[in-house]
Amino acid sequence: KLFHNGHNATVILFVGTILLTGANKFLCFRAQSWLTNHKIRKNNLNYLSLTVIMATNPFRYHGSSKLPPSSSIVAESPRLRTQLLGVISSSITFILLYSLRWASRDTDPPIHMESTLLRGEIKKKSYFPVYRSSISDVEPTLHGILRKDVPSIISSVWNPSQCAVLGLAYGYGLWTFRDFVGSLRATGYNGYIILGISPNPGEDVLDYLEHQNVTVKYVEMANRCTYNGTIGYDGRVINTKDWNCAKKYPDYKITWGRFKLYEDWLKEEVGVTDGIMLTDVRDAYFQRDPFVAAVELDMQHPLMLFEEHPDMKNTHWLTDIPVSSCKKYKVGETQVLCSGSVMGSREGILGYIETMVEEFDLWKTQQNCRIDMPGDDQSIHNYLYYTNRFKNATTIPHRTGPIHVVGYQASLIWNEAEAEGKAKNITVWEVDSYYVRNDKWQDWLPGEHGLIDPTTGLIVNLDGSPSPQVHQVDRFGSLNRQWLRKMNELGWPYNTIPSPSKANSSLLT
Repeated sequence: KLFHNGHNATVILFVGTILLTGANKFLCFRAQSWLTNHKIRKNNLNYLSLTVIMATNPFRYHGSSKLPPSSSIVAESPRLRTQLLGVISSSITFILLYSLRWASRDTDPPIHMESTLLRGEIKKKSYFPVYRSSISDVEPTLHGILRKDVPSIISSVWNPSQCAVLGLAYGYGLWTFRDFVGSLRATGYNGYIILGISPNPGEDVLDYLEHQNVTVKYVEMANRCTYNGTIGYDGRVINTKDWNCAKKYPDYKITWGRFKLYEDWLKEEVGVTDGIMLTDVRDAYFQRDPFVAAVELDMQHPLMLFEEHPDMKNTHWLTDIPVSSCKKYKVGETQVLCSGSVMGSREGILGYIETMVEEFDLWKTQQNCRIDMPGDDQSIHNYLYYTNRFKNATTIPHRTGPIHVVGYQASLIWNEAEAEGKAKNITVWEVDSYYVRNDKWQDWLPGEHGLIDPTTGLIVNLDGSPSPQVHQVDRFGSLNRQWLRKMNELGWPYNTIPSPSKANSSLLT
C-alpha cells in the first residue's frame, strides 16, 4: 500500500538487494574480524560455519569473547551450510516472484477485463475523410498493460428489431425528443425505444412519441424522498428538497431509482432479447444505429462501459469524494467510465443493474455513504468496475465504439469560444453558431479540433466514421444549436450513408 505502481517494484528490489547485501557483508565482516582476533585461520574447516553462526546470531556473540562451542560447530557445520543455501535460494526466489507480481500489476485495483480494441482491428468505413491515419493509433491496452483476456463476444449477431434503447426522460419537451428519438429512427433503427416520461406530457409530445413507435412508461414522482432527513457523510442532515424520487422507489434518489425502473421495464418487454443500451436522453443524439455499429466493430460484449476523454481521471471529485467517504478507498488515476451510457446483452445489462442496486442498498443504509449529490451513481459505477465487481465487463476506449462521450472536450471548446467572444464583446450564448462562416452550417467547429466532418457536421470517431451515439452534447453550449435545428428540420439526412446525388442536393446545402 505504500507504493502505488509496479514501476516502484524495481526500486524496491534494487534498494532491498543493496540493503540485504550490505547487512550480510557487515555481519560477515564483523564475524570474520572476531575470528581473526581470536586467531582462527581461514583455512580452518570450521571458519565458514563460525562465520555463519555468528553472522546469523549477532546479538548472541558479537561483543562477546565467548566462542561458540567447537562441538556444536563440528556438529552443525554441514546442516548449517545446507540450510544457509536453502534459505538464500528460497529468499531470492521469493523476492523475484513477488517483485514480478508487483511489476506486472496495474497501477490500480484489480481490473476485470481490458479496454477492448480487439488488437486495433476495428473495421474502418469510408464514410468521410479520416482525421487520423488509423484506429490502431490507440493502443489496445488498459492503463499501459496489454491483456489477452478479452471477454467473449456474443455468438449471435444482434438483430436491431430485438434490441432496446432505454432512458428516463421525465419532464422534457418536444425538442429533446426530436433530437433523441428523431435522430435514432433516422439511422434506420427499428427496435424498441423505451422511455420513462411524466404522467402529464404535452399532446405534441405524446403524438410525436406515438408516431415514432416509442414505448412509453409513465413515471410518477413521490411527494418526498424517504431518503430525506437522514444524516449524511459529513454529519449534517441531508436536505433533499430539490431531489426527485420515483413514487415506486422513494428510497432511491432518481439517479439510482432509474436503474430499478430499467429493470422493471426490461422484464415487462420480453421481446427485447438482444442488445440493450441504457442512456441519458437530454444530452444525447444518434448518427448511426448503435447496435449495427457494435456488430460491425466486433463489440457485442455482455457488458460494455465507455471511457470518457483520456484526461478525465477518477481523481476527479465526482468519484473521489463519495468513494473515499464511503469506502475509505481511492479509485485513483484510472479512466473515468460514464454511467450515463452503457451497452450490453440482456443478461449482461440485467446483471449490471443488479450489481448497481446491491451497492445502492448498501450506501443508503450507512451514514458515511449518504452523499448529498445526485450524480454519485457514476462514482459507484466506477468503483464497482475498478474493484472487479461487474461480471464480464469490457471497457471501450474513448471515440472508438458505438458511444462517444464528448463532454470533456466539448466543455474546453465552449470555454475557449466564450473567452474569445468576451474579448470581442460578444455574448457567445446568444449566437446560434459562433464558428459558422459563409452560411456553411455543417461546418460548425474549427477543423483544428478534429471532431466533426466539415461536410456534414457529424461528430466522428478516431477512424473518421460517424460516432453512432454522441453523449454530453450540451457541453457545446450554443455552438451546435443551428446544426441541431437544421438536422431536425431536414429529418437528420446524414444519419444514413447518403448517395452522392442526395449528399450534393441543394436541399442539404
